[in-house]
Amino acid sequence: QLLSKLGSEVSEQFLLLNLLPKNLADMYLSGELVLLNLNYWSLRPLGFYIDSNSIVSYLSERKLVDFNKLDKPIELIKLCSNFFDVLGKIKPFFSEDILLGNFSDFLFKSISSNENSETLINFLNSKIMNHSNRIYDQKSHLSLELSSSDVFRDSDDFNSKTPSISYFLGRLFNQIDQNDGFSCPQIVFDYSLLPDNKSGYEFLRETINSRHSNDVIFSLNNDLSLLNSTLINVNKNNTKEEPKGRVVLDKILINLHNIADNSKQNDSL
Repeated sequence: QLLSKLGSEVSEQFLLLNLLPKNLADMYLSGELVLLNLNYWSLRPLGFYIDSNSIVSYLSERKLVDFNKLDKPIELIKLCSNFFDVLGKIKPFFSEDILLGNFSDFLFKSISSNENSETLINFLNSKIMNHSNRIYDQKSHLSLELSSSDVFRDSDDFNSKTPSISYFLGRLFNQIDQNDGFSCPQIVFDYSLLPDNKSGYEFLRETINSRHSNDVIFSLNNDLSLLNSTLINVNKNNTKEEPKGRVVLDKILINLHNIADNSKQNDSL
């Protein structure tokens, strides 16, 4: 059994190396660089970047949700359920995590202008928690990009001037704290959206002081790149283009010591 398992893993690595560009494979075999997750790739990429709007468009094209009736709770529940059902179908095909771009667009489409917003947010958070966790580890497997101009819109639904995003995150963190063993998804927040007023300062203070502060990464959306929960830089599309997915194959660690040692102080090598 040991030889059989070892043989299958060696064969798998050989197959994976053949999927890499020749120069990259040669550097891996020479020890000049390390593919950090090659041993458990299982022929699956580390993760995906998917624009949330592309999933919504998919649901609309197949008429799985009536987007003209999103003021009705049942249609919003169908929207959330079908949205995460699509993610569930993708889940078996990656090893680490999925990064949902423009998730705030989907979030506000789901909860805005509805008297049942609080219940809907709780339902949405339960879906997020389910897709963020796996039974074999304690790591997050979901990253959410919050980068909408509506992020700090006043929310009359909650009878307060608290930003909607603050309420959403507060409820999400609270539900996670009440359920032992659940990991918080990584929140990638575009800090350029922070308003220069009391509302923005209060959000920043609450986020930094939260026990989940390590689960929030502040990024700048203008550079069109994001970090997912495995700390991989994901290049986004030009905003003028249709939203497209991205595939992350692996992380690379460059062995500078090995390269320097092999050069024998000869800069031409």
